[in-house]
Amino acid sequence: MFTYRYFALALLLCFSASSWAQKGLETEAVSIFKNQTAFFVKEGQVKTQKGKWELVGDTIPQALNGTLWFSAPSLQIVRSFQQEKEVEGLVSNYSSMFLANDGKNVRLLLSGDTTWTEGKIKVLQVPNPDPSKPNIKTGALFAIQMKTGRSLILKQAQIESLRKFEILDSPNFTNSSIQRLPVLQADFGGTANSSQKLQMMYLRQNLSWKPDYLVELLNDKEARISLRTTVVNEAEDVKTKSLNLVAGVPNFKYANRISDLLSFGYVQPVQPQRYVHTLSNAMVENVASYDVMPTIASAPGNGGNGMPGPAPAVGESVEDLFYYTLKDVEIKKGERALLDVFSDKVPVEHIYESIIGANSYSYSTAYSFEKQTIPVLHTIKLENKTDYVWTAAPVMVVQNKDNKILPISQDVLYYTSKQDEVSVKLTEAPDVALKFSEKEIKRTNNTKQIRETNTNRIRYYDLVTVEAEIEIQNFKGKDIRLDIKRAIYGELMESSEKWLKSPRLQPRSSYTTYNPYTDVCWEMKIKKGEQKKITYTYKVYLSHY
Repeated sequence: MFTYRYFALALLLCFSASSWAQKGLETEAVSIFKNQTAFFVKEGQVKTQKGKWELVGDTIPQALNGTLWFSAPSLQIVRSFQQEKEVEGLVSNYSSMFLANDGKNVRLLLSGDTTWTEGKIKVLQVPNPDPSKPNIKTGALFAIQMKTGRSLILKQAQIESLRKFEILDSPNFTNSSIQRLPVLQADFGGTANSSQKLQMMYLRQNLSWKPDYLVELLNDKEARISLRTTVVNEAEDVKTKSLNLVAGVPNFKYANRISDLLSFGYVQPVQPQRYVHTLSNAMVENVASYDVMPTIASAPGNGGNGMPGPAPAVGESVEDLFYYTLKDVEIKKGERALLDVFSDKVPVEHIYESIIGANSYSYSTAYSFEKQTIPVLHTIKLENKTDYVWTAAPVMVVQNKDNKILPISQDVLYYTSKQDEVSVKLTEAPDVALKFSEKEIKRTNNTKQIRETNTNRIRYYDLVTVEAEIEIQNFKGKDIRLDIKRAIYGELMESSEKWLKSPRLQPRSSYTTYNPYTDVCWEMKIKKGEQKKITYTYKVYLSHY
């Protein structure tokens, strides 16, 4: 006879209602938004008992306010209530082990004894007074029926203080209890058992997607952009025909708490969504814990540069939202999954940019001759020629040439519509030198004056002509495009190189009345090793007392 020994029973009694699955319903689609909510659509043929179909306990979806909907041809009413249900769970101590193994042969070693006692477990309880209700064993007294015909009566405390015990028969590790559980009931009318078509849809929290991009620079004019996402599932098991990753601005104004139909005591209230997250297309960080290893889920994607892979997601615009749709995805509750969304080649342009700080209309001293070293940033401009909107997300940029991949930078790729362009910052470019200086070449004193209303003082303005100089040197081994930008207070005069000008609207005040404010930009091609100088002039009113 095989003997099962229990010297330290450390099993947890975990009662739940997971045995009541959403039987008959299959998940047709799950749409995940970047604010950590997801919309489920489930449908199928459900089996009714006496005209009713029920969800019990934790199989009831934690639907948010105003988003739980049922549709069925014969559905009359949906109600919720609490009801006593029989629930099975793992044993947690010696007493529950005895309850689960009523009638089994055991050997016991009582506390303080050195002799083993052998017999059959007998749970002492009164007969079930109501046969329509479950016959749950809840005995506080136990008997060990020995082969001699004698019975040893044990209290629960004596059972818990056993030094050792062995179950000589095949043991049970589960026990039943009665719990008061929430019930969501769909009533189709009548008392007959039947099969009914039912659709259920709802929005719930704790399912989110975090997109990431990989941009591979293949040559100076072409790049491959790939989108993948990490799906964090703390909601419920997901096995869906269509998984929609939604980009755009979700607006669920009243979905800030659990539906009133489901507001049982066991449901924790949902914290209100902050407006900035509800109406925002910015990147939203996942707040769930990441101490679980991610799962590489089976879902469509790409195989990288030249690598075969499953079909990409289907992209579709729905009003002002964009849906990336993946087929046949399964992610269990508590899992994280990496899903490939799409990969495509796009045009790329390398641009070197430098921004010179604006001058000030409140200078009171002459302009300095000192040359300033201005940093130059290397950026890339990507043109969205794909079939997808590009949602805002972090982007990793690498160079991929001759099967050699080298990391370059990580930054952000902002939301980009189809046919639009987006710039991604790479790194500072030390091989492109830019120095800037400006000097006063003419001054006419006290050209204008204004009496200040609050102090009654007179503010005087000198008209100063300024000459600025930008020195550029390209130490790189290739020709580059360089864009230089600056905001200038004053009247623009001449530039040695063509400049683009965009006037700004100025608020009317005593300090800015006389000086226009203009954004200027020089877009130039600089050959490798070339040195170039830009000289420009402007007039500005400078104040003093």
